[in-house]
Amino acid sequence: MAEEKRLLYFAFGSNLQEKRRNKRLSKYGDLPSGEKAILNDYEICFHKIAIGDPGYGYATIKPSPDQTVQGLLIGLNHQQITSLDKDEGVNANPPHYTKEKVIVQTDDGAKYSAFTYIAHPIRIDTSLRPSTGYLQKIVEGAREIGLDDWYIEKLESFE
Repeated sequence: MAEEKRLLYFAFGSNLQEKRRNKRLSKYGDLPSGEKAILNDYEICFHKIAIGDPGYGYATIKPSPDQTVQGLLIGLNHQQITSLDKDEGVNANPPHYTKEKVIVQTDDGAKYSAFTYIAHPIRIDTSLRPSTGYLQKIVEGAREIGLDDWYIEKLESFE
């Protein structure tokens, strides 16, 4: 049987947490563990208006010279991507997140083209902060995949 084609996805928010990824995506096929990766010249923020959690923000990223976002690079199949697009509101009108191409680098120095989700500008409110529970999911996921201590501290500073 031919191996299923996978596209690389760069996760930086709540999809870092293995339990969340499995709940969302494992029913659509094997879910690789992925590997730690960094995205240069971007920074994480929590300015995406949280639907269903008024007054709080979800994770997004924005261009920012000399900053770094750490996350997980993982190969997903077509069904997993379609499901994730729905979860991230890519096809909403207006979209919650847009799917964008980024270049990430793994610990061995290799660079990969991947897609990620960035909040649509109409869904941004720069005054927002994450809820404690939401941020805990991200921090737990960051620890699970071994993101750098300084980066985990940065994430915790948003509380």
